[in-house]
Amino acid sequence: QHYGRTAEILYPAVDVSRYVHREAGDYWLSVNRLYPEKRIELQVDAFRMMPEERLIVVGGHAAADHSSPYIRWLKRDLPENVTLAGEVPFDELVDLYSRSKGLICTSFNEPFGITPLEAMASGKAVVAVKSGGFLETVTEETGRLVNPDPVEIVMALREIMNDIDAYRKPCLERARLFDISIFQKRIREIVQFQND
Repeated sequence: QHYGRTAEILYPAVDVSRYVHREAGDYWLSVNRLYPEKRIELQVDAFRMMPEERLIVVGGHAAADHSSPYIRWLKRDLPENVTLAGEVPFDELVDLYSRSKGLICTSFNEPFGITPLEAMASGKAVVAVKSGGFLETVTEETGRLVNPDPVEIVMALREIMNDIDAYRKPCLERARLFDISIFQKRIREIVQFQND
């Protein structure tokens, strides 16, 4: 639009082969850096309304940066069913994805967002806000897109729980569209086209 040129879109990739699906455990998952723009308070407020459900929030932050007041604010009144797990090793993250009921994403205008694809590669549904890159990856078959409202998040989670296993196959199929093998193929095509 700004340069008057046709642009190729090449999405970031996820290595689908690194993720596995296991039977859903007793928790939902959230994976993000602990920064205000991730709007984790929306998730906390949603689970405050669902005391029978658990949320594990994975992710860290840089020491003594602008996120510290936000984290203190989050922790001030954290319900018992929400756990801030901090950073975890990759193998543990894969296991958390594999045993979760699904993923929740509330980031403001996320440029792309790789975590929904990681969840889908694990056969897990995604509830994400209607903005940014989530609009590119999350479909009605793989989860729910909602407004940034705790009540809507709760409604979406309950809807998914009605038939949680129905999302497995569509999620796996969707994740494969963003697999690293597709990325490699597309970048070769783009580079070849530019050289011709």
